Amino acid sequence: MNEQDGGKFARRAILSLFAGGTAAALGGCNPSYARRSYRYRLTVEGDYPGSAVYEILAEHTRFVLLSEERPGGSLLKGEALTLETPTGPVFLLLRPAEDGESLISAVTHALAPDIPTGGHKNFWKAVGRLGGWFCSAKADLPRIDWPMMVRFHDVNDPKSVEQVAPQAVGINRIFLETTANDITTGIEHKLAWLPRQTGSFVKRLSVPDPTNPPIAAILTRRDFSTLLPD
Repeated sequence: MNEQDGGKFARRAILSLFAGGTAAALGGCNPSYARRSYRYRLTVEGDYPGSAVYEILAEHTRFVLLSEERPGGSLLKGEALTLETPTGPVFLLLRPAEDGESLISAVTHALAPDIPTGGHKNFWKAVGRLGGWFCSAKADLPRIDWPMMVRFHDVNDPKSVEQVAPQAVGINRIFLETTANDITTGIEHKLAWLPRQTGSFVKRLSVPDPTNPPIAAILTRRDFSTLLPD
């Protein structure tokens, strides 16, 4: 790993603490937890522009925690943004291009950069501000935090997925802004098989080297949508 890559991963390790339980599912109607949320529009600028609206939800316990309990969780609601290109659609997923950081943390920190990173308390404060009635926040999403981008050789075959470099489709900026608009939906009209997909697109143990799996053995339906019913 070179010095630049080391800096990337060090920063991601710090930011990963920001959401304080990013992957945790929110606890339904449990009155023990308080909830906050905000919506944002992600806009791609470049040769093939596009935009979509997402929602970030945060949960915070109302009571004293036991030592093994988390102070709360978070969830990103939305679907992959589709960019229409001459060679077929490119999808901006709900996961970052690199491991070690979540889009929840990256987006929230970009829109509320003055709130210190690290810990659920700071994340809870940031979500509360961004979800306020009079909040209007705008920011560029830093290049190292851009979502993973993929395309399919055959949109009817999930196994044909491949990762796409941003420069390959002429993306030069990703812009964020808070909004009250509805969450963008409809990805099942692009990928008809997605609602029926279970598990990874290729079984990891079936690939030649499970320790270095192809992208199809890593991606799941939730990388494309958190709105489709289970």
